[in-house]
Amino acid sequence: MASFGVCFVNYDTLVLNDIIQKQKEDNLFNLGIFLSVFSAIGFIIIWSTDLRNVWDAGKNSESIFAFNMSFWFIYASINLVGGAIIAFQLSKKDYVSNIFMTVAAFVFSFVALIQLYTLFTFDFNMASTIMPLFAASGLGQLTNLIFQVLVGNKMTKE
Repeated sequence: MASFGVCFVNYDTLVLNDIIQKQKEDNLFNLGIFLSVFSAIGFIIIWSTDLRNVWDAGKNSESIFAFNMSFWFIYASINLVGGAIIAFQLSKKDYVSNIFMTVAAFVFSFVALIQLYTLFTFDFNMASTIMPLFAASGLGQLTNLIFQVLVGNKMTKE
């Protein structure tokens, strides 16, 4: 089900790109859209392999977890950078709240940096090494939810 949600959100992202590009062509916005859609493909792959964690619970679970986390670090960072570019460009276009879009761009960038930090400091035997990432991801998800609602509301009015 999550894969369908990712597909629908990215369809809306492409529609948003079409709306913005009709106003004035913006190549940086196109880059943000590309990174967002590209990372969605990775998320679909990751979530389809999550079922292996359930079915192969006793066998190779550590290597399966490492595989999933390595993909997650890569694609989540790409998605966050794309989201930061989109939010920053929307803040300049006065599409929705400039202040919130600027804050969202900062939050997405901050979470991407936390992910990179965690990538180099992560220890499988210490939960405290991944806790900053989980806290930042929660903040990023909340920001993303508000971002999606604001942009979606504006899109339905056009």
